[in-house]
Amino acid sequence: MRNHNGETALFRAARYGKTDMFNFLAAKVSGYDEEGLLFYVQRSDKTTILHIAILSEHFDLACQIALAYRHLISEKDGDGMTSLQLLSCNLSAFKQEPEDGFIKLAKSCCSTAWQEKVQNRKDKYKSAVELAKLLSRNDTSWEVTYSSIDQSKPKIHRYGEIGGQEGMSLAARIPERMDDVGETPLILATKSGILEIV
Repeated sequence: MRNHNGETALFRAARYGKTDMFNFLAAKVSGYDEEGLLFYVQRSDKTTILHIAILSEHFDLACQIALAYRHLISEKDGDGMTSLQLLSCNLSAFKQEPEDGFIKLAKSCCSTAWQEKVQNRKDKYKSAVELAKLLSRNDTSWEVTYSSIDQSKPKIHRYGEIGGQEGMSLAARIPERMDDVGETPLILATKSGILEIV
């Protein structure tokens, strides 16, 4: 069954990074073909389990999903964004702590909670880079994005949830471009300052 947002239990497991539950539920639907899986891996607004894992910054799970469900890599959400395009908008996933001088000394002397936080940040960064490599090898969204001619309006993707409400879709703000509105991952990563994807 789906909830009022069109999400199945498998989708929600991906959303909240519950890897064990995701694996259990994925095994239950593994016998379906791509069309049969669509009910389980995509909610009613076209967001897939891969999109939501990236938006909620569960990059290890997103890598696992991308490998198991390769057909989702090129799927577009309601705003016409592929998974790599969404990742290309997320600068916070690629921020690293500087490892020099006073900061390195402070890290070595700090509490274990701080050290765990720093290690989690490093792990998140590594998994985001691995995901970017995987997606960039398989994403072909740059082949179908629009020309840069006559592009006077900025097109910033608003993703994620604000106070439990979905952000207004990009297509709704730019009515003349209802399909394929996303810019290439290279452009998005450049605008976001994500050197790893560029």
